[in-house]
Amino acid sequence: MTTSTNRYCCIKDCKIRPTTTCLGCSEVLYCGPHHKQHRDDLHAELLQVADNCNQFLEEIKVLIHNPQKHALMKNIDEWETQSIAKIRQMAKESREEVLPYVKNFIPRVETKLASLNAEVRQNLDDCDFMDTDIENSTKELQRLKAILNDPPDFTVQQDPTEFINKIYLKVEDIKKKSPSLSVGDIAKEIGLRWKNVSDDVKKRYEQKAAVEIQKYEVRLAEYKKSGGVSSARGDKAAAKASESKIPASKSKSSDENSDDDDDEDSDEDEGRIN
Repeated sequence: MTTSTNRYCCIKDCKIRPTTTCLGCSEVLYCGPHHKQHRDDLHAELLQVADNCNQFLEEIKVLIHNPQKHALMKNIDEWETQSIAKIRQMAKESREEVLPYVKNFIPRVETKLASLNAEVRQNLDDCDFMDTDIENSTKELQRLKAILNDPPDFTVQQDPTEFINKIYLKVEDIKKKSPSLSVGDIAKEIGLRWKNVSDDVKKRYEQKAAVEIQKYEVRLAEYKKSGGVSSARGDKAAAKASESKIPASKSKSSDENSDDDDDEDSDEDEGRIN
């Protein structure tokens, strides 16, 4: 609060000489009564902010106990409702389109079935039939049953193109969101996210990881088999291991033979010098 030397208060129609300014409102000058009113108004606004904070805290508590009420879950519910509505509308249109064909086709099957039935009855009455007649009648009956549910002239197929928009979870990349994070901090953040996901989600990712590990092991085995660097290193390591397993007695014998050879070479050298 500071003292002002301006002539009038900044409040409209106020002719009282201003005496103070409000912190944060340094360009606005107030007389005593209007300054008090201004501070009271600010106090009321701050109380409203506090009430809003408390209300928001209550909303968060509700979400903690029931995360299904989160806005993102509501978005999924809306997508589900809209998708179901699209499917129902498409199903309704498809029924209206297919129904006339079905209505015309069923009587045709009925006519053929009536003819077959009459033929069978006639054979029964006349007692004039053979095994082949029974076999042919049975085949025709089975054929009529089959084409009733799968007409040869028309059918219902599914369009392979996506009819419903697919939804998926998109997680912000940690490094892009916080470029200053170290490798350790990123690892901690990933670990925290992994800890918070459900067991079902973990199981899906663990299954994917197992598949990738299996693919890696197969490729690694093929790489080594083809004489890759890893295979060569493995051969060298095996050679060193085999050398380290030479018996001590054999090694000692080799050393003694080497010493004898050195003595003989020394005697020969001395003879040559003499």
